[in-house]
Amino acid sequence: MKNFRIRIRKVLVITAACLATVMLTAVFYYLVINNNPRLDQVYADVPYKIKDGRELKLDIYMPERQFVAKIPMLVFFHGGGWDSGSKHLSDSDMETFNIFRSLGFAIVSVEYRLTNKQISFPAPFADASDSIRWLHRNASQYGLDKDKINLIGTSAGGQMALLEGLAGNIFKDDPVLAEVDFQINSIVSLCGPTDLTDLSGYDDAARGEAAELLKGLIGGSYEDMSDKYILASPITHIKKDSPPTLIAHGTLDERVPFQQAEKFYEAAKQAGAQVTFIPVQNADHKFKAPKGETTSPLVKDALKQIAIFLLKRNLI
Repeated sequence: MKNFRIRIRKVLVITAACLATVMLTAVFYYLVINNNPRLDQVYADVPYKIKDGRELKLDIYMPERQFVAKIPMLVFFHGGGWDSGSKHLSDSDMETFNIFRSLGFAIVSVEYRLTNKQISFPAPFADASDSIRWLHRNASQYGLDKDKINLIGTSAGGQMALLEGLAGNIFKDDPVLAEVDFQINSIVSLCGPTDLTDLSGYDDAARGEAAELLKGLIGGSYEDMSDKYILASPITHIKKDSPPTLIAHGTLDERVPFQQAEKFYEAAKQAGAQVTFIPVQNADHKFKAPKGETTSPLVKDALKQIAIFLLKRNLI
């Protein structure tokens, strides 16, 4: 009987300690973490480097609420074929990104140099890498977690997110940031090209257009600059210890063949890397279905899968 009473006391002590821990955690969350004056703020046009006399900037959208002491980041690279687009987020973009802000992520939208006759690979990627280096160095100023930098991009921005996540440390051209090495926590690519050396998934007309676009990115043809095409292809850099990666791609994508996503997924599995693939049936490059039809999964359900993927690697 005496031993039984001792056991009961131990159980009660442990239970009381657990309850106290939970209560203290709750108090910390409500009184400290969510008293952060930066929550729901937007820091626009923050310079992260100067190149050839031009300031390159990023926008930081702080989360609506905070669940951990240091806020994880979701860094966005816009699409536009590498030669167009901007870091400005449209109302539609914000509708999507506000989902992640409500889950405790800070969204960072990055400006990078667009390609033209004077600017080509690897310049935009050096900018992307330097923006990550700047965030790594300055994270504490905003209460951000430099060890929880996650990348996301659409189309050309999806290729950029993949390449930065898999091999970003090799790209640099700012001596102020050059010594900063970074580790990416996870990668999300939406309809991004993965192998710039392989245009076999395009029909004849689209293949010529894609070749010209890539020529503008790389600064020359594949025949003349095959080494750069290989270096710029995310599929080239997959390793077993690559960051966890999610790729989503529409099966009816008219701009970037669905085959590009399939090929990357198979190569990542073969390498033993952590990869998640969401094929969106009946979806085009913008994840839209033909008139009167629907996608499978629905876009909202695909977003839920992306959110779960990110939460598992940042907050859970």
